[in-house]
Amino acid sequence: MRLIDAEQINFNDAFIGQSDFARDTREAAERLVKMQAVINQRRYLLINVKAVYMTIRMLTRSACTV
Repeated sequence: MRLIDAEQINFNDAFIGQSDFARDTREAAERLVKMQAVINQRRYLLINVKAVYMTIRMLTRSACTV
């Protein structure tokens, strides 16, 4: 999964035309999408679960000390 889910874009439909400019724009857009970082969904989920756990832990400790 990429940060921006653009794998389904048809660049020929998005950048219509046969000119050199249109072709260069299509190629540049495709390269930018391919250069994006790929997110490992399991790692992303694990990071979020840890953040929620730490937040709950912090809140319960502060509630006990009040």
